[in-house]
Amino acid sequence: EYDLNVEISPDSTHVTVTAFYSYWDKQRFDYENIEKGTPTGYYSNEADVYLFLEENPDLPVAINDTFPATGGITKVLEVLSNDINPLGDTLEIFEYTNPQHASITLEDNHFLFTAQTSYVGNTSFKYKIRYKNKPGYYSEEAVIDITVESNPDRPFGEPDYGSGMAWTDIFVNVLANDHDPNGDAIEIKDVYCMSYPFSTLDYTEDTVIYRPQPCMIGPDTVYYRIQKIDDPEYYSEWIPIIYDVEWNPVYPRTFPDSGLTTGGIELIIDFRSNDYIPDSMEINFIHLMGVDMGKTKVLSDSTISYYPFPRCAGRDTIRYQLLRTTQSPIFMAFGNIYIDIINNHAYDSLDINNINAGFNASGYQFSRIDEILNEGIYERSPHFEAPKGSGKHTIFSNTLWIGGIDDTGYLHVAAERYRQVGIDIQPGPVFSGDYDSIFFKKWNRIWKLDRWKVTHHINNWWKEGYEPIEPIATWPGNGEGNGMSEQLAPYFDQDGDGIYDPYSGDYPLIRGEQCLYFITNDDKYHGESQGAPMLVEIHGMAYAYDAPDDSILDNTIFIHYDLINRSANTYYDTYFGFFTDFDLGWAWDDLVGSHVMGNSFYSYNDEFDGFINFPTPGSYGEYPPAQSHTILAGPFMDPDLDDNPSGSCDHSLIGLNFGNGIVDDERYGLTRFTYFNGGAGSQGDPSIHEQYYKFMKGLWKNDSAVSFGGNGGYYNGAVGPYCRYMWPGDTDPYNWGTECVLPNDGYNQNGRWWTEEEANNTPYDRRGMGSCGPFTFKPGDVQEVDMAYVFANSYYSADSSKNLLIDRLYDLRQRVLDGEIVIPNDELYINEQSTSVHNFKIYPNPANELIYIETKELRNGKA
Repeated sequence: EYDLNVEISPDSTHVTVTAFYSYWDKQRFDYENIEKGTPTGYYSNEADVYLFLEENPDLPVAINDTFPATGGITKVLEVLSNDINPLGDTLEIFEYTNPQHASITLEDNHFLFTAQTSYVGNTSFKYKIRYKNKPGYYSEEAVIDITVESNPDRPFGEPDYGSGMAWTDIFVNVLANDHDPNGDAIEIKDVYCMSYPFSTLDYTEDTVIYRPQPCMIGPDTVYYRIQKIDDPEYYSEWIPIIYDVEWNPVYPRTFPDSGLTTGGIELIIDFRSNDYIPDSMEINFIHLMGVDMGKTKVLSDSTISYYPFPRCAGRDTIRYQLLRTTQSPIFMAFGNIYIDIINNHAYDSLDINNINAGFNASGYQFSRIDEILNEGIYERSPHFEAPKGSGKHTIFSNTLWIGGIDDTGYLHVAAERYRQVGIDIQPGPVFSGDYDSIFFKKWNRIWKLDRWKVTHHINNWWKEGYEPIEPIATWPGNGEGNGMSEQLAPYFDQDGDGIYDPYSGDYPLIRGEQCLYFITNDDKYHGESQGAPMLVEIHGMAYAYDAPDDSILDNTIFIHYDLINRSANTYYDTYFGFFTDFDLGWAWDDLVGSHVMGNSFYSYNDEFDGFINFPTPGSYGEYPPAQSHTILAGPFMDPDLDDNPSGSCDHSLIGLNFGNGIVDDERYGLTRFTYFNGGAGSQGDPSIHEQYYKFMKGLWKNDSAVSFGGNGGYYNGAVGPYCRYMWPGDTDPYNWGTECVLPNDGYNQNGRWWTEEEANNTPYDRRGMGSCGPFTFKPGDVQEVDMAYVFANSYYSADSSKNLLIDRLYDLRQRVLDGEIVIPNDELYINEQSTSVHNFKIYPNPANELIYIETKELRNGKA
């Protein structure tokens, strides 16, 4: 690529590679083969060749140097004196750059350096050396740093002081305390101030005349320089004039304002209520300067709206200017409004294991966002950091989709990708009142809990003086009426009264050893999908385990979702989807695939993450990882009054609860995986609800089904038949993705597998959509979905990281089939109690050599 010269031999059997001298790094070039002597002349796929370059020990080495110098005085720089000459040949300087504020000339292999007479400071230049008799052997650049000291003949000055009213001329005779070391006559050279041209600034031979603008009240500073009258090359450094500027009562004056709000809650400020503005003064423009934690808007000539981003807390400052744009002076006054923002807990992260994953109460996950509800996201950055503390991320964002058809045949869809053109999902439960600031102040939040904190509450709630921590005290166990459900977040009800009360011993029921709980709904206008609302309420609990000795649990984030139909509609052919935008470090060199038996789609990298020759912020470099989105257990399938058996080529291959002796508890696995490109076209981004729904069903936007091979369409390499999963590789041994028949064109046989590499795709920014369904979604139904996000890095190569991930997904799937990890809602309390203290008997007491332990659990085989 950048530092290689590659030549193909005349017979095309090999290449000759010459690396440029002085570059020691990993290098790569690409090549393709072409059929020779055939009428078709087919090209092969593109292959990469990596070379590891070593330092040439015979190259000369130029060593960085530092030198002192004085302005205006020529200095000889003997730069070759410490350079390294491995061959003992004659060295010569053959290339160099020019420094700033100075000049250099090359004479007899040394430099003559002359800084400008009045310059003080640092400057530098670069040079290279080579062998005089072997000019092809040359060094890398060396840097020469020069510190230039002041010429002792320069004039110098002392700070001056002045005072007066704003927008009046203030005269300061500055030469009275300035000097020339040789007694030469001096004069003012030039003047400078930050506020020019809105302030006026002028000077005579010895006096600076400054008129500060009306808004400048308090300390202000202007700078000037002096020079020799007869030799102006000799001039001073900038000398300050420090002013104490008084308010001019002819003009307005502002006084600080303050306000208090909560993250995500708009605040209206009457900022002029305490400002002074003369009756004769017309202010026709208010300019708001940038804030750090939100957005501002001028509502009137006296009021400002401030909206802090939901995730923000602390103090923000609104700076504003009062302007009169019709005549000079323009800037009348500056003002400050200090806003204190209470943490609304709208953003938090799981950080108990090897992953640090960020969550938003709005349902837009794994991204740190600056958002205004009902308007959209202004700034975002990925927050699925793996390993924790590395500054490297594997997922950019993740959202949920759901769609179904009502009794009249009308399609309802709630789906988001990036919340850029509007939003479909909002925080909080379904509510028949107003979704106003009071509502969002309570519900645009996340409750974060560690299991040990819940245990502490269980063991101490009854003690005098005990106070539960904030997330336990405010746990949203119950709704608030007005159409809100009576029961919301799961909790243990100590006295069985149906009311969550931590002071009576009630406590949250959580999953994992650390969890985040949040509630969202779609009871609003759908700005992104433009679909009709479903009145679906989504309860989310993200969780993780502190298990450093378990490579799967230590590298996995779990989420349990409850999808609740709060409408009066029955939705048929309902699909639940999940959109994930993978960014494995550097976003533009990723690939995706599906793991059929592991109920997953995942992203992996080409052989190097980022640019080989240039540092790429946030990239994994030569050790790229792989990252999955995994369905542990999907929605419940429609009842058929049967316990459907396992072992056939059907949903039992990837589903859950088949053949377990229980009727109608079967759950879907991942039923579809589709990749779509950014942009337009039938395989491009969806823009309206019908297109979102088609993707969940495994259709392209033109109604054609996803097909096996190529990029999933018959116009871009597909060979058929229709299929459920794109790029499954060798993870579908039963051909479930093609309805249990072999794909066409010899795929899934003799080592031929459908992957992005096999389709000759170039790595790029990748995102994917998985879905589960169809199912019937009746009023009041609760559909449970369990997901996992598994990270894997072999720290050897991209391919081995992908294989490690695939192995972990097989293992995780087996754990789920063995009854681990997935805990249905109706067993959450049982699971919680399994970690509590058990009753048992020990006898005899006292004992000598033998004791007996008797428990009810041992008798029942449950211990």
